Amino acid sequence: MEVIRIHEKQLKAVTLFLVEKEIIFHPTISPNGYPDFTGRYGRRNILIIDRNIMTKIVEFCRTGIMKGSYIRKLVSALLFWAEFNNIQINGGIALNEYAIEKGNNVAASLENNIFLKMFDQYSPQIWLDVFEGKTDFIEVIKMDNNHDYTFAVENEHYLMHLSELIYLFRLYQNDTLEPYQKVNAFLSWVDEYS
Repeated sequence: MEVIRIHEKQLKAVTLFLVEKEIIFHPTISPNGYPDFTGRYGRRNILIIDRNIMTKIVEFCRTGIMKGSYIRKLVSALLFWAEFNNIQINGGIALNEYAIEKGNNVAASLENNIFLKMFDQYSPQIWLDVFEGKTDFIEVIKMDNNHDYTFAVENEHYLMHLSELIYLFRLYQNDTLEPYQKVNAFLSWVDEYS
């Protein structure tokens, strides 16, 4: 276990950056993009990343560079923040999406191998250094052992939940409805289509 020294102002800068960007959503912890873990001490939390973030993480780890200072800062902030707060990051849905798009598991398995090795190879200090602009580069991940995974599984249950998630996000983005109207709209939609 590596011990690193983090100043309060560094953690605050990362957290405020993520809050300002409103990229972390959860129905109870972060319904508006502002994480609030009040009352959740000791509970296990998982951060599910989407395909856009997954692609950038894998690109960064595979090449050691990431074009675009904004996305580099965003990805490094997310990786540092999650690891510092002991939040597990999961890219399974992103990899499933990729495997279905490709029609096989080969590329998704390679990405998953890189993603999993990232947690062993990189210290939170590296992500903090990238976030703070102290470095723009990371050491490239060298893959020794690749494992095959099965991601290309598309079934009715998965598609149902995916469509619910998309509809919920559309409702979230709708500024013309009050929160109770959004809940009513969602429940009506579920009733009509399930």
